[in-house]
Formats: sequence, C-alpha cells, structure tokens
Amino acid sequence: MGRIYKAAERVVIWLGQGTKETDLVMDFMKQLHDRNVSVGGDWRPSAQIRLDHVKEDQIAILRDGMKVILTRLWFRRIWILQEIAHARVAIIHCGKKSVSARAFAQVPSIIGIHPQPNCQAVLDIMPGVSREESWWSQQRNLHTLLVKFRESETSDERDIIYTLQRISSDGCQSDVLVPDYTKSIQEVIRETISFLLSPTNRDRSLYQFLDWTLPEFLQRLDTLGPVVLESAYEQGEGDCNEAESSYYFTMVPSSKEQMNGVKPRFL
Repeated sequence: MGRIYKAAERVVIWLGQGTKETDLVMDFMKQLHDRNVSVGGDWRPSAQIRLDHVKEDQIAILRDGMKVILTRLWFRRIWILQEIAHARVAIIHCGKKSVSARAFAQVPSIIGIHPQPNCQAVLDIMPGVSREESWWSQQRNLHTLLVKFRESETSDERDIIYTLQRISSDGCQSDVLVPDYTKSIQEVIRETISFLLSPTNRDRSLYQFLDWTLPEFLQRLDTLGPVVLESAYEQGEGDCNEAESSYYFTMVPSSKEQMNGVKPRFL
C-alpha cells in the first residue's frame, strides 16, 4: 500500500460529514490557502498577522470547529498513517468543504489549539511544512513511531506494530521483524522488543517469558531495556552473562538519566 500512496499524484482524505462549525473553519482554512499558502514560502507569519485582525469571539468559533474535526475517528485509526505519511500532496475533505493538508496541518497552532499527542503526531506527518520541520524528518525509527502513535486504534492489535514497522526507517527493510499474522499478539510483542533492543540479534530467548498485553508494552517503551532485564531476573530467566547485560544497558538510560529526561539510546 505504501508504494501506491507514494506514486499517487494526490491523496484524498475524507473526515466525514460537515457541520456548521466545521464548515466555518474549513472555509477559513481555504481562505488562508488561497491568500497565503498557494503563494509559496513560509506563509505562517502573514496568516498570523491576518488572524490578529479577527475578533476573539470569531476565533473561538474557529477553535470549536477545529476541535470537532480533530476528534474525528480518522485521526485515531492506525491504517491512515500509511496514506498520509507517503502522500506527496493530500486534500482534506469534511462534508462539502476541502482544503490542502499543507494548510490544514498548520491551522491548529495558528489559532491556538493544542491537539492530543496522537492527533498532533498525525498533523506532523502531513505533507508540507509540518512534515519538513517535525520530528518525522529527523527520527522516524520504530521506537519513535510506537511512542508517537501508541494511542492509535485498530480492530487487530498486531496492526499497530506492523503498520508502524512499514513506515519506520529501521523496520521497513528488516528481515528480523517480519509481519506474520499467524502469530499471537504476545509473540509479536516479544519479537518487537527483541528488534528494538537488539535489531540484528535473532536469539529471542531473553524475551520468551514476557506475557505483556499491547497497552502494557506501549506504556513501557520509554524504559524498555531496564524493565525487560528486571522482569527477566524476577522470573528466574535472567541468566544472561555480564557482557549481555552490559550490551543492553548501553542502549538505555540509567535511573539518574531517566530523571533528567534522557531518552533511550536505541541503535
């Protein structure tokens, strides 16, 4: 599917039926696009100047409409990430209104909205300035994607991991972590942990005792290495040698580093 979206001249996104509130904010975004975005360059300063002349009660109405749009199911579905991440150009449709993804992604910040983390991550990977300036252009390995999109929804939990693997910089070409829907979610989680901590190591014996649910795994991503080793020793399966223990801990922060906000250093 990724190849299809990459090759497409334009990806069309349907957010559902419109309302009076969504129509107003969609019209506002279309005006911004026609007057600023289509000209090229960084259009945000001129858009902000124009917004400074809009009355506060009108801005409040725009915010309400934008909040309604950002709560649509589309922003929570895991499968939409492939289409938006690979799109060269995308058009957002809500009811009878439409606007470019390039403009859409910037409007929440311009009008003073702070979307939920998962929703903001979706905006970050939309084509245009958002994608060029966001974390996407700097670091989109599997670990980062799992953290950014861990609140996404799907009917099959394995899709969370496999969809993100396909668009990650390190997992998409891996022959160690390979999509296989004959495996249980626990098996998929173990293989993913193995890949995150040791991308080229096919020996997964250290992780066989883990029986985490997907929510448990996703919430432990920030301190994955220490948690895995601690759990291994507690379960009596932590008979890895000193060299192996040292190897895993070189990729994760110490407790002191965690307190100082240092994130895991995955290879």
